[in-house]
Amino acid sequence: MVKVSIIVPIYNGMRYLPDFMKAIGKMGLDDCEIIFAVDQRSSDGSVEAVFKITDADPSMKAVVQTERTGSGGARNLGLDIAAGEYIGFFDVDDVPLPNYIHKMAGILDDAGADAVFCNYSEEQAVDRPEPELRFLTPGEAILSVTAGDMPGMPWGSMWRSEVIGKKRFISGSTAEDTDFIIRCLTNTEKAAFYDHPLYIYNTRDMTGDPRQNCLARAEKYYELIDYLEKAMPEVADDYAETSLMVQLRWGAKRGGEEFIAMMNSDLLQKWKARCRKPIYEFKIAQNLPKIYCAAGKIAAEINSKLGLRLGKVG
Repeated sequence: MVKVSIIVPIYNGMRYLPDFMKAIGKMGLDDCEIIFAVDQRSSDGSVEAVFKITDADPSMKAVVQTERTGSGGARNLGLDIAAGEYIGFFDVDDVPLPNYIHKMAGILDDAGADAVFCNYSEEQAVDRPEPELRFLTPGEAILSVTAGDMPGMPWGSMWRSEVIGKKRFISGSTAEDTDFIIRCLTNTEKAAFYDHPLYIYNTRDMTGDPRQNCLARAEKYYELIDYLEKAMPEVADDYAETSLMVQLRWGAKRGGEEFIAMMNSDLLQKWKARCRKPIYEFKIAQNLPKIYCAAGKIAAEINSKLGLRLGKVG
């Protein structure tokens, strides 16, 4: 049986493939498979390049994405054919470090965890002391991912295949990554966090992405409250409060009429009503939106300059 399946969605990723393949070559892929899910709409030769790679190496597979379902849909195609005991995800424009697969799979082997997450860097490999491995209950992991205290992206995580099961990404959703991670975490008994950068993430400018609209994003995070009330009711209330605070601060970075429209929506009023504790920050954001957004942007800039994004969801 294949030990680890790594799924890599690709759309017009030709310029990244040489560096990505160099990174893969440094890992040592015994008992591993790399599944490239390449979008047929790629216009830069990505499809041809991927098949050239897979023809030369039996540990590499390719599946062609024929519908406009984004990176989530591409990952779903990879999940449908993955044979590994463990499943992970890379993005082709990022750089996983040489010990990524060995370390992550080793933690699943030795610690009996159902999922493991690692930290990441946005620029280069970071030399830090060996951290302690932290274990979390499913509820703790869900709240840590929601708050950004633990990275909650498909890349930077590895899962036992039975935990993912039939769960799939909601293609095209503004919160498809977080949604998938949280739903899968409800199937776990123990998660692990290795607080050390094993992955170099290439920051992307998402400013023009229509999926990043404040209200559209809020709707997806709100839907997870209903899901958790059924799947893990003991964490639903804490998730409602934590995710509302996260949405307010994320929206503040967007600012403008988009943020004001979100604050005045019926959805945000319903969300606030579901929180057990008073959310004083909500009142400030609603009554003084311009000041709140200005303060949020300053705080985000300071955090970025101080390097506090390490281990935080953007």
